[in-house]
Amino acid sequence: MSVQLKPELSGSQQLQKLALGLIALTIVTATGAFCGWQWDVPVLKQLAPGLPAMNPVSALSFLLAASSFLILGFPLRSRLLVGSGYLLAAVVLAIAIIRLAGYFVPPLAEVDRFLYTDRLHTDVAGGFPGRMAFNTALCFGCWATALLLLRNGSKELAIQSLALVVVSLGLLSLVGYIYRVREINSVLQYLPMAVNTAVCFLLAALALLLVTADRGIMKDLTGSDTGSIMARRLLPFALVAPVVLGWFRLWGARQGAFTVEFGVSILVLSILICFVSLIWYNARLLNRRDEVQRRAREELQANERTFSLLVENVRDYAIFMLDTEGRIKSWNVGAQAIKGYTAEEVIGQAMSIFYTPEELEKNEPVYNLFMAKENGSYRSEGWRVRKNGARFWAEVLFTALYDSDGRLQGFAKITRDMSEQKKANEMIRNQARLMEDISDAIISTDNEFRVVNWNKATEKLFGYSLTESVGKKLGEALRSPLDPSLRQAIQELLRERGYWHGELTFSTRMDYPLNVLVSVSATRDEQNIRNGYVVLCRDITERLKAEQRLIKFNQELSRQVEEKTAEVREIFERVTDAFMAYDASGTVVFMNGRAQEMMSKAGLTSTGKNIFQEFPIAANSPFGQHFRLAMETQQDQHYEHFSEVLERWLESHLYPSSNGISQFFRDITEDKKVREKLSNSNAELRALASHLQDVREEERAEMAREIHDELGQQLTGLKMDLAWSEEELAREGGPALRQRIADSLQLLDHTIMTVRKIAAELRPSILDDLGLVAAMEWQAEEFEKRYGIRTLFRAGMPSRRYPSGMSIGLFRICQESLTNVARHSGAKTVNIFLGYEEDRIMLRVSDDGHGLDPSRNSGRKTLGLLGMKERALMMGGTLEVWSEPGKGLTLTVSVPINASEAK
Repeated sequence: MSVQLKPELSGSQQLQKLALGLIALTIVTATGAFCGWQWDVPVLKQLAPGLPAMNPVSALSFLLAASSFLILGFPLRSRLLVGSGYLLAAVVLAIAIIRLAGYFVPPLAEVDRFLYTDRLHTDVAGGFPGRMAFNTALCFGCWATALLLLRNGSKELAIQSLALVVVSLGLLSLVGYIYRVREINSVLQYLPMAVNTAVCFLLAALALLLVTADRGIMKDLTGSDTGSIMARRLLPFALVAPVVLGWFRLWGARQGAFTVEFGVSILVLSILICFVSLIWYNARLLNRRDEVQRRAREELQANERTFSLLVENVRDYAIFMLDTEGRIKSWNVGAQAIKGYTAEEVIGQAMSIFYTPEELEKNEPVYNLFMAKENGSYRSEGWRVRKNGARFWAEVLFTALYDSDGRLQGFAKITRDMSEQKKANEMIRNQARLMEDISDAIISTDNEFRVVNWNKATEKLFGYSLTESVGKKLGEALRSPLDPSLRQAIQELLRERGYWHGELTFSTRMDYPLNVLVSVSATRDEQNIRNGYVVLCRDITERLKAEQRLIKFNQELSRQVEEKTAEVREIFERVTDAFMAYDASGTVVFMNGRAQEMMSKAGLTSTGKNIFQEFPIAANSPFGQHFRLAMETQQDQHYEHFSEVLERWLESHLYPSSNGISQFFRDITEDKKVREKLSNSNAELRALASHLQDVREEERAEMAREIHDELGQQLTGLKMDLAWSEEELAREGGPALRQRIADSLQLLDHTIMTVRKIAAELRPSILDDLGLVAAMEWQAEEFEKRYGIRTLFRAGMPSRRYPSGMSIGLFRICQESLTNVARHSGAKTVNIFLGYEEDRIMLRVSDDGHGLDPSRNSGRKTLGLLGMKERALMMGGTLEVWSEPGKGLTLTVSVPINASEAK
């Protein structure tokens, strides 16, 4: 049940209520003065002894003007009332004009004395003539003129200006009374405005200003902006404080408490202090207001973000905004999922892109927006088009969005894909048609078994029409030869249980006997109260004859089934794996001998028990999870897990069906131990291989250094000695000896180069001296010089020292790859890349040779590739080879940076 809350009054409505209150006070004060003249009550006429009394014509004018204000100041549709309001204001204006003219044309001055003439000669207490003062008549003229303009929508400034004139004259008179300055509250001649008259003018003028508060100059005071708030706070103080401070200054001077100069100084200082305090107080209040507004804006922004996230992440509904022309302004995830467009593709587009050509011809998009604008919202269903051109049945809701001023800002559109529901509804209708066309007779009755309806098959089966049978008892309508006692027993059983099933004999319209299989079920309404029965009749006459023929066949079939069942049980008993069968809830329906042997250790020895009830921990175990998954997906499950029930490692195969699950499982505890030992052994072998590789590299490095340092130095010394001998013999020896020494030097140079080559192949010194990148680049250059194959090297990582194991491994893999290229590829160009890719170091060697032929290499022992893969594994990385015949080969090594650093 929804509850609609009563809306709060707006600011303008509250000001109008306040204006009504001020006019009510004016009416009360004027009525009191009128009553004072009628019954001669001085306090009602003049408020206090010695003060002027309100003129009775002034009191009457107040009542007329206040009545006019109540008619013209508020939205009334009655022309008669509005006309009477204008008439009352015109009367007041006429009285004011005549009285003002009376100051210049004496005969007209008597207009304020046509009421209570005998009592208006003098005021009993003060000696003031009870006449309408000049400023009083001027105020009435201004007020009446403002009332006549009140319904003119473009005259707010004039109305408010006249009201301010009335306020000024009323305040002037009150200030005169407060300061006892008689000249202030009289004009032309001393006819003072009465105190109650001045108060009524103030109330009436304020009412005029309040009723037009949302327009003109009053809008600057009543608005919600900071300036309006400050003005409302400062204005009362600005009106009251100077008057009060001035009164205290005059009172002190009249009492002789201080001199005129001192009094003026104190007055100025007091005004300064008051205004400074007021300014500080208002600044503090405004700062608080700004803080509250800032928090409200932040909360609003947070709420908007939350709502935006909610809308954007709804996937079942397409929720988006439209401008007033129907162009798309926003887009959520559900819209993208349903319609196929991304936000970038669709924002700014017309919503007509979702409509079919048939609906575009009918101008359906424009009609939808028009109906939403007219009614606030509009709901429709129809075919819509996805981005890929596919159609779907959609339920669409348009909602018109208006701002606080009632201006249309756009539309919200919510679309739901109803394709599946439409298919379901069509299926229900098809089923209803199917029920009508079904071959079985279906009869609907009330609680007293009187026929309500039946289908065509009933008419065809029994030969009676529905028209002639409606309202009759079912037994009478179908002329059933059923025994009355049996019929009564069936009806009582139906009332008790709500269902009956059996075979009965009926006669058709042509008196042909029928054996009918009858099923009767009670129907219930929405309150679960039984309201009738549905009878399903199936002709089984021919079936009964066939059943007799099938009895012998069924007996033989049962015998064969028993034999086959025994064979199946024997097969399952011979299976070495444990086998168990469960229904859909987990109840054990079969166990072979091996399963009984294993499960007996956990206390389960027979079928008929639910595995999850017997062993609650099984519900959340891997078995329970795969059991549920298999039933939900109807897919086979194969897994290994540790059974907490049996405390053993098991390998299980689950084979689901709609009725349950078959499970084959076996104990693999010993296998797990063997595999664990094998895994540990492999890890140890790999560690040993890594260690041997490191030892071999160290030995090669040591040999390279010894050959380079020791043998190289010795050969260099020998060369120097031979060179010295050659110089000496050049001066003394013969040509043959010099030639022999020259040949020896050439042979020695060749020997030195061979030594350097062997040392470099054993362990290139550049790898230790300049690092991996420089060594790779040197290797590429040497390869190109040696084999004449164009070799391009590109580095994507800085040239710095890297861990020794990683540097040696990558260098050796590159070296082995280039050797394979030279021996087998027939390539003309080789590309080498060494660099970072994300968090890994990548080595990629590719050539344009003839590649690998899988059919030719399937039986070969590729020891080179195995060695390179082993090196990559020892660095914690991987090695991949891609090749196609005629398209070359690419070898890629990937090593994690953290793994290389760990090495």
